[in-house]
Amino acid sequence: MSFLRSPSHIQASNFWNDIKLINEAVARRVIEPGAQLWNIPLKVREDIEGYHAMIGRIMAFTIELLELPRMSGSGKAEGMRGAALQQFLLNCDLVLGELEHRKLGEKERRNRSDELLMENLTAAWLGLYFLGVPFVHPWEKVRRLAVYRGGFPSGGCIAKYIGDVYRLARHRVALPDLPVARPSSCSQLDDINASAVLVLSHTPMVLLEDALTYRNDTYATPLSVHELGRRYALLQMMLYIRCGHPVHFLIPATALKQALHKLAGIPDDPGAIPTEAMLRRRVAIRSKIRTWLHETIFTSIAAGQSVRLLKFPLDASGMPTCVLGSKTGIYTLESGSEGLHFAGNELRDSLLGSYRDKLLGVLKLSNVVPAASQAGPRAVSLLDAGKVDEALKDV
Repeated sequence: MSFLRSPSHIQASNFWNDIKLINEAVARRVIEPGAQLWNIPLKVREDIEGYHAMIGRIMAFTIELLELPRMSGSGKAEGMRGAALQQFLLNCDLVLGELEHRKLGEKERRNRSDELLMENLTAAWLGLYFLGVPFVHPWEKVRRLAVYRGGFPSGGCIAKYIGDVYRLARHRVALPDLPVARPSSCSQLDDINASAVLVLSHTPMVLLEDALTYRNDTYATPLSVHELGRRYALLQMMLYIRCGHPVHFLIPATALKQALHKLAGIPDDPGAIPTEAMLRRRVAIRSKIRTWLHETIFTSIAAGQSVRLLKFPLDASGMPTCVLGSKTGIYTLESGSEGLHFAGNELRDSLLGSYRDKLLGVLKLSNVVPAASQAGPRAVSLLDAGKVDEALKDV
């Protein structure tokens, strides 16, 4: 029988420093002018001195993570396996203190043990991916743990899954299934929308560059994994868009207004008065939307691609943020100030179909031409660069 070990504190500290360096390199490379999106791992390697040794460190840490058990249902960690898990959890807190200057404490570490393990494994997968080393096992364990816990942790894990929705959708277009018979009444547009990725977003990364670096102090792990997960999602989204595949982003105007408040640090309290610095930051974030959307995300626009600002609050009422491919998708719930630690849920089969039907209904409503008596259109296209500033003036 082999002795079960936990990654040491030094290993954990080195691992998270490596993830931080990878995140910084990816941040530079993904959005640089003329970025070679297909070659990001090669560009990241160019930026990291001694990347061979880094790969070895991350892989060694990952192998030990893969051996760690879950916390027992009683919340107690006993025996050799329990000791290894307890040491891992303590190391997580020590690293959080070093990099974020905060700590969880023994009770929270125990209660969030699955989350900590899932986020460490996700960080390992992302780090190896951006170094050009595909290694599926960390994410496979995350997927199994998500089944146990009924969802994915907020932050890096959800962002990684969102990136996979775009990635799988892109592969499915390149290698489609056998054609399916369709009713003769279906139009070409129906065909396009049947395969389109549909996105309902309340903090839309497609519009807000600052969403990439949003800090949430309820996260149990360093910010670098959450930023790296978002950048993986951004990369896969841009690759999908650049290939000219169909995608529709639906963004409620009321949600965008709230997202701007959140990113600017304005308190979610009607009685709180924002500072001048907060208001200036909000204006600055909003002023970057048109440039980010048209010069970084959509360098060209293909048929079947749209970004729509929904003006009627009831059109998408009650629906959470979701990213839906034709075969898989995910919905996420807002974590709130107290944290909702397993906020992302996978969508497949009939439930995915139900969500897609709802969003396709919203998409059709957004095409409705308003009656003369109505104040304005139900939705505004933000891919018309000349209309962006006018559309956002009340947001």
